[in-house]
Amino acid sequence: MEAIWQGSSRDADLIHVSLKLALDLEAGRVVGTVKNSFRALREGTARLRLHAEDLEIREVTGGDGQALGYRVRDGYMEITLETPLALGDEASVEIEFAATPASGYSSTLNQGEAFAPSAYGSAFPSGLRTWMPTWDAPGDLATMDTKIVLRDDMSAVANGVLIAIDTLSEDGLGQKAFTWRSLTEIPVRSMAVAASQFDTFSAKAGETELYFHLPHGTDPESAQRTFGESTAVLEYFTRRLGRPFPFPRYDQAVLPNLPALMLDGASLTMIDATELSSQADELDDRRERPRRTVARGAARKWFGAWISPLEERHRWLLDGLALTLELD
Repeated sequence: MEAIWQGSSRDADLIHVSLKLALDLEAGRVVGTVKNSFRALREGTARLRLHAEDLEIREVTGGDGQALGYRVRDGYMEITLETPLALGDEASVEIEFAATPASGYSSTLNQGEAFAPSAYGSAFPSGLRTWMPTWDAPGDLATMDTKIVLRDDMSAVANGVLIAIDTLSEDGLGQKAFTWRSLTEIPVRSMAVAASQFDTFSAKAGETELYFHLPHGTDPESAQRTFGESTAVLEYFTRRLGRPFPFPRYDQAVLPNLPALMLDGASLTMIDATELSSQADELDDRRERPRRTVARGAARKWFGAWISPLEERHRWLLDGLALTLELD
């Protein structure tokens, strides 16, 4: 344990991730640029090691724009820095990349008449390394900026707060860029993005702004039955824990065909469309859905902000604490 904290498993501490990601829904492909900023954990740090699997690396540059040498092997990308760093020095590397991920990212144009085109990305089940190069370890915390570029009839959600929506015109196609920013450090593995033709509704719980992103045309009564208790859930958890919700904004996005009923992001929860209540359904605690799914997503935000598992095998502690609160 002591050796890990002294940095024996890595040479640098990731402190900020700035990601620009273009979503190609037709091809299930992502094209982007990510700037990883880090602080040296060793005297004379001459390389940076990042996770990267099945990525097309196009260019790697340092903070001054100088091209850097690199090699990819065994699930890692090793980048040679232009000048070795002293202990505590900060630097950044920028990587242009593309990928058609087999894990962690999915996009589609057709899911039947009931659903709009959509895309999502998360660390489930294999981490971020299959759709972006970064230090993809459960125990690392960093601040993040995420810019998502996609066709202009869609909208995108990510971690943090929405900073800007810009209209672009690239290659003659109508596009928009949605810029999100995390105002506090979050576990890097909690990064998530979602995009669709959303109908968005808002509410408030104390000082926290709540946003519900639903597939275009969703029946409002179904949405109310599913998410109507979100404000009460957050207020109840705040009283039980004696602490306010750890983020100024909480987003819940409904998407089709997720690999689980719920995918977790730092301040974003993605919920499978099957959780939307039909007119015949009632919120039934015996069935445990969707009330428990909504509660689970909210509970994980508190503990996810406070606890970062050192390794994946320690995640049971976070899950157990969140489950206790969910059941309560």
